[in-house]
Amino acid sequence: MSASSHRIPGLDLLRAIAITWVMVGHLFEIAPELHGLPPVIRTLMGAGPAGVDLFFVLSGFLIGRILCRMLVPGGGLDVLGFWSRRWLRTLPAYYAVLLVGLLTEAFGRSRGSWNGSLPAYFVFLQTYLSDMPRFNWTWSLCIEEHFYLMLPLVLMAVGRLLPRMSARRMLLSVGVACLVVSISSRFLHWWLAGMPPLEVLKKIALETRSFYVFSHCRLDGIAMGLVVAALPSPTAAAKRLGPWAVAAAVALVLAKPFLVTTPTAWLLSFTGLAVGFAVLVWSASPGGVLEKVSVPGAAFISDISYAFYLTHLTVFGLARRALPGASGALVAALAIPLAIVVSVAIRRLVELPVIRLRDRWFPNTEASRPQAPVEQRTSLGPIGG
Repeated sequence: MSASSHRIPGLDLLRAIAITWVMVGHLFEIAPELHGLPPVIRTLMGAGPAGVDLFFVLSGFLIGRILCRMLVPGGGLDVLGFWSRRWLRTLPAYYAVLLVGLLTEAFGRSRGSWNGSLPAYFVFLQTYLSDMPRFNWTWSLCIEEHFYLMLPLVLMAVGRLLPRMSARRMLLSVGVACLVVSISSRFLHWWLAGMPPLEVLKKIALETRSFYVFSHCRLDGIAMGLVVAALPSPTAAAKRLGPWAVAAAVALVLAKPFLVTTPTAWLLSFTGLAVGFAVLVWSASPGGVLEKVSVPGAAFISDISYAFYLTHLTVFGLARRALPGASGALVAALAIPLAIVVSVAIRRLVELPVIRLRDRWFPNTEASRPQAPVEQRTSLGPIGG
């Protein structure tokens, strides 16, 4: 079976939208004149972090589908095989980028220092053990890696406690539990902070990181992805409602920045995004109305999305410093293609060779099943992948 036949165009499209939205949000850092755009456009562009929430839903869905099919009655699961395949997919590129950061620091070309937090970066604990002085966008990778580590163990435990529960119900139960934990944890942090008003709450969250990056507080997207993974394929009736569901989901996602006016609304907005993106992922899954929607270039962007996420902010920063007096438009026009070139290089020189070794050392037994989500189509984006 060819690699192309393993792809789901709708999921590639969503992944491409996610990384593009993240990049657009980061353009403000190299093009300050964007702040002069009309408020509505500026708000939508600045909502780029929502792209990360879409990646979380994709991860929950795709990894949930893989683990659901790997589970055997009684909770049996090849955990080591799963971890090996996941980590050989995500860690090499991450450590390669981390190594480049260390080299630039060694030669005195970095802007800051690690402040003693470097060891935490090697085990994805920088969100909990540091103020993330470098590579602060890796907070989302921490959530993904914690997800990869814990989910199979949780599923095994539930399977052994409730051996008669089906894999789908198990996945659904774990997804709902994760959602409850995530929402409750954010409200608990708000309460412990003295229940401050919205602007103070946002300042606390973004400046101290705290619950904005803690894994146990940002499980909404992954949880909804697990819920979608537990659902059956869309029925004929669901397909007829599909276009309306997609329109409603898009409206919910785009309206989110304008609806957040209170602390409660902001704390629940992560859940709202997760629900909206879950509808889109469900619509792009096999049998959904978006499954076969193909856009030229989406598969390419999807393939490099992880490497692009790892490197684009560094490239943007270098371009801005190299052209201090240039307009933001010029810097962006040079930085974006350069970031793509760097991402392609990492994809070809690091990711693909390791993937080939991984498939040789740890064959994907699920790929032989027609209904299984094949790894070639489950590149989880920035975050994972």
